[in-house]
Amino acid sequence: MAKVKVVLFMVVSAAIATAAMTGTKILLGDRIRRNERLAEHRERLRAFGLLEGKADAAAIEARYAARVREVKHDGRTLYVAYDDDARKSVRAIGFDCRGMGLWGPIEGFIALDAELRKMVGFAVMSHQETPGLGGRMTDAWFRDQFRDKPVDQPDERGRYFVFVPETTSIGEGGREVHAISGATNTTMGVAEMLDREISRFRKDMEGVSLESIVGSE
Repeated sequence: MAKVKVVLFMVVSAAIATAAMTGTKILLGDRIRRNERLAEHRERLRAFGLLEGKADAAAIEARYAARVREVKHDGRTLYVAYDDDARKSVRAIGFDCRGMGLWGPIEGFIALDAELRKMVGFAVMSHQETPGLGGRMTDAWFRDQFRDKPVDQPDERGRYFVFVPETTSIGEGGREVHAISGATNTTMGVAEMLDREISRFRKDMEGVSLESIVGSE
């Protein structure tokens, strides 16, 4: 009888522990997904130029809901940003992109103006690069330098951007942007990703009007 009680106790204890672990995993999983979604919304807003400085979660989600619309087009998700909460004036159109860094995949986000003629912004959503080196691609100085750069036509080598050393002085209006010192492979990965994805997107959008993508609310 004693052995039966011990076995029952062990079975019940294991069941309780399993239930507790499952419940904790579900709760943590929901929190992790919320945090991931919040981070994605924050970075997209920054790329669109719709978020400056710090903002709490509620402000980020409110701004995203008011100013960004996610639409499906040709099997992919596009993000349309508006200048106003009434969504009367289109500010930019964005799309996710993917490339390879030195240590693994780079997940990025590119925002172009409504005419697809210039960059509105760029964001790195995730990466596996070394902190302090390739990981500096998430720094404001790096991502913000792409803003307003022309992308209506690549150069003779198919480049939309020409990366130069950080110490090089850059004028306005050209293709030049600063590379990340000590992270040549990471910089090359970002450059290849941007050139490929912008070129592909512009080609996919040939003959397609923004109105046909946005449709009616």
